[in-house]
Amino acid sequence: MTSEMLNEILKIEEDAAAAELAAKVKAEEIIKEAKLKADTVIAHARQQAGDNTSAVLAKAKQKTAEIKRAATDVAKAEGARTIEDARKKHPDAIKALRDYMLPVSGI
Repeated sequence: MTSEMLNEILKIEEDAAAAELAAKVKAEEIIKEAKLKADTVIAHARQQAGDNTSAVLAKAKQKTAEIKRAATDVAKAEGARTIEDARKKHPDAIKALRDYMLPVSGI
């Protein structure tokens, strides 16, 4: 009878160890699947973020080019006005030089 009880206890311990091992294996499988799903989601999110970053950079470059063109146009217009004003004032400057500066300097 004692032998039967010991055998039954050993059988229960073996079954418990087998069940524990099976549970560990199943847990590892679940963890691997979850990690794979998480990695897939993360990769997809990174791709979308990268696509979004590319789109934002493209828009920023376009806006920068537009601002540069506008600034260049304004600078050209201002430069042209300044040159035109200088040309208009040039005869007056020469007249002032001839009328006032040369007589004072004795030339």
